[in-house]
Amino acid sequence: EESEPELRATYSASEYADKFVKGSSNVLRQLLDFEKRMGQEQKVRIVIVEPSQASGAKANYRNDGNHILYITKGKNNKGVLTAQELAHELIHAHTVQAMDNPSPQMKETVERLDNLRKQITASPELLRLMGLDIGELNLFKEGVKVFKRVASGTSLDALTEAERQAYDFVIQEENQKRYYGLYNTKEFVAEAMSNPQFQQGLNNIKLNKNETFLDRVVAYFSQMLSD
Repeated sequence: EESEPELRATYSASEYADKFVKGSSNVLRQLLDFEKRMGQEQKVRIVIVEPSQASGAKANYRNDGNHILYITKGKNNKGVLTAQELAHELIHAHTVQAMDNPSPQMKETVERLDNLRKQITASPELLRLMGLDIGELNLFKEGVKVFKRVASGTSLDALTEAERQAYDFVIQEENQKRYYGLYNTKEFVAEAMSNPQFQQGLNNIKLNKNETFLDRVVAYFSQMLSD
């Protein structure tokens, strides 16, 4: 078993998971099974790149028609994702195309997902049920914008005090686990399906007597994969 992937090497998702990912999760196993049933051209390829090639992110799936998940390897990072991180990225890989260019049927599913997310982000009460705070959510959203500027070359010294505060908030892993799923619809789906902490929060919100927000997101996600 290799301990870390080679720079510029290409792996299939199952090969990468078998060789480098410690532990597993139900959703990762389901996604890898889903991949095995696909034709070769629909399978995700994983390519290991230098950090400068993935806009500052640890992993980056681009909807550019190549169906490649870029994972970075640099001095602070050995190119190894956790089971949860790999599941998150594979969810993007199998839903981003459908969300960016939806069929009429898929468009409705995506809109319903986004309505669920917007209900939460607009309501201090629903956020409280998830253990979240509307002021912190707004700080996080601002921080993502600042982070993208820094990743594109803006110096930290050029940031205002408020921007630096937002940036420092967003780079804390604990804050990412709590708030990233509310940033946009794509992250909402990926985090709802892969992040246990975010799932627990969604499970705390009842849609009706028999169904929580998490139940509804899971149902919509299943529709997206089967369409």
